[in-house]
Amino acid sequence: MKILYLLLILFIFNSCVPEARDTRCSSIRDCDIKEQCINGVCKSSDSPDDECTNSEQCDPGYSCNMDNHKCEIPFLCTNEQDCYDHDTNWNPQTNPVICKAGGCIEWACKTSIECKAGSVCTGGRCVTVPDCSQIVKVKVTSSSVVLREGVEKKLTVSVFNKNDVPVVVPETEFEWNSSDVDKVSINKDSGLAKGEAVSGISNITVKHKTCSLVSENFKIENFANLDTNKIRVIVRDMDTGKPVSGAKIKINTDSFTTDLKGWIETDNSLESNDITVIHNNYDYITILKLKKKDIIIHLTKHKSTDKAGGFQGKFDFSRLSTSGSVNIGIAGSSLPDSILDLSFSFLLGEVMLTHVKIGTTIDDDYPIPTSLVIELGTNKIRDKYEVIATEGNRAFWGLGGKQALSKLLPILQESMKEDSSMIDLLKGIVPFFKDFNHALELNQKVSLCSKYVDMQDKNGNGKTDDLIPSFDNLECFPEKNLPLYRALSLNTKIKMPILPTIDGVMSDMGLIMVGYDIPANGFVPVGIMMGTDKNEETDIADGKIDDQELYYAPQYNGAEGSDGLVVVFSLSSKDYTTEEGEEDKDIKVKLSGIVKSYDNGNIPNEIDLTSTPFLATGTPTLTNKQFNVEPIDGVDFHRIKIYEKRANENEDKRIWIIYSKEDSFTIPTLDEFDTFNSVLLQNVDLINNETMESLFEFNSITLEELSKLISRFSVYELDI
Repeated sequence: MKILYLLLILFIFNSCVPEARDTRCSSIRDCDIKEQCINGVCKSSDSPDDECTNSEQCDPGYSCNMDNHKCEIPFLCTNEQDCYDHDTNWNPQTNPVICKAGGCIEWACKTSIECKAGSVCTGGRCVTVPDCSQIVKVKVTSSSVVLREGVEKKLTVSVFNKNDVPVVVPETEFEWNSSDVDKVSINKDSGLAKGEAVSGISNITVKHKTCSLVSENFKIENFANLDTNKIRVIVRDMDTGKPVSGAKIKINTDSFTTDLKGWIETDNSLESNDITVIHNNYDYITILKLKKKDIIIHLTKHKSTDKAGGFQGKFDFSRLSTSGSVNIGIAGSSLPDSILDLSFSFLLGEVMLTHVKIGTTIDDDYPIPTSLVIELGTNKIRDKYEVIATEGNRAFWGLGGKQALSKLLPILQESMKEDSSMIDLLKGIVPFFKDFNHALELNQKVSLCSKYVDMQDKNGNGKTDDLIPSFDNLECFPEKNLPLYRALSLNTKIKMPILPTIDGVMSDMGLIMVGYDIPANGFVPVGIMMGTDKNEETDIADGKIDDQELYYAPQYNGAEGSDGLVVVFSLSSKDYTTEEGEEDKDIKVKLSGIVKSYDNGNIPNEIDLTSTPFLATGTPTLTNKQFNVEPIDGVDFHRIKIYEKRANENEDKRIWIIYSKEDSFTIPTLDEFDTFNSVLLQNVDLINNETMESLFEFNSITLEELSKLISRFSVYELDI
């Protein structure tokens, strides 16, 4: 809340200080209303002031802009070059357009047939296939794979140039091979691996046929079918796919420990079992009443609360072709876990006090998210981002752009009204994201360093004994300046569903995010948009949101071929409003979401969600370890995330995740996990009639693919 009101003050103060407005432009979007971009300069159009409903109401030479109902000098193209001359954001190589009926339209390919010879279509762009002089390495990029007899898994491959950057190569160039086809066979053309009747490890290689380059060995372990009246539990690392040794496995009341191979096998003739896996380096996991007997469980690395790592750096806004006196940017790291774990902290990161001095009006410390960059003209409020990331292999990303201050002022003034909230400000600012550029760097290694005690209260929370990240430690927060060079050149129209009522309060806004689920890196957002129920004062709060046009970046820089995810959240602005004179309050999570997954990132031009209802939350209770949830139509299972309670908040806390198909169950007793600090209920509806069983059935789908299997979900935080 405080940072948003600070932004209001900063913007308004700057608008009151006389300064020479930057009149340079590359398109009409950089100019004020009633101005045109003429020869790179914003000039008055002397257009009539009256609003119009059709072009006949305008003076000769003007037409009615149906977006703002103003008479303006129209721009009409006759060919693509006119478009490139009119707006330098368009580029024939990186952001091509077509001239159709006098208008410039973003062009995107759907298949390689649309591309010229020697190019392939990927992420909406025709990419030139490199020759052998540019290629130095071929690598299997699938996560570590284990197979069971009769189960198939398609492997992925990447080709790297001399700068170790992935490049696009057609699938027809690859030839796959297995060292032991009795254990693992593989289709030499498609890379589809299959478990055979013999248990053991086979080495898989892939060859670039034209360049005669062969990858290093990629090991796949295969398991022959399980005997009747046996149960087998295989434990793997969610991030690396490697075996987890030393894991304690509880099957009902019996305990076992995994060896170096990361699995156990024992006699079991029961119809269903309660299975718990415990390891000090990972979040604990329990599956209740699981009927499958051949089981694979992926563990998520424990996120230490007393250590942190990530990166820091600056955006180079001078690279952007657009003009404006306000620079805004946000940086982040990929989400390695399930889309269920997506949160606002994923976007905003840590909040730290930043000293702001502007004239004699403002000279104080204000809490600003460390991932945010704000520059108002020459006044750099925060010109550096500091991003926290989880340990391991991650992708670093950024969104940033320039805007004219005059375009932001009406939005800021509207958000200052007495009955306005921070959501009014967000609603106005988020649409500017379509003019931003994107940055992406894959396969960045993140290591952790110890936090230090915040004796000077640098985060402004009023405490001097909590822990904060050591951003000045360059070993764990190295400099990484992200180049903002990829325009959000693709777009999709989202036809929004009716917003739900959550915990008795009607949702009134929808946050939409599009991103790519990049193998071995995680989920990376490449476009964000927000819509609200009441767009005008006369609107009735009925849960209806206008169709939303979402702009996003194409796949590039190694993300090619990744699955695309579109996530729509329903939220209530009432939960995010602090009354005047009230202290900032903790916000209890209550939201519902819809997920759409698209193979190879082929997101359609329109996504119709009008007949896809949001999932209800239900009203959960937890009394003496007895968990109860109101039955909800369409829920396949409940995912309960329990946070451990510790006497000292700086002590490391454990997380325990429980999966249950039942609406009522008793939380098991664990000696390693006794008291709770908070509990998060996640209700999940899966696609294609999948069930909780299939997530843990060995190699049917597996838990690591949960994000793209979710159709709908809702989240509710309990009071403990």
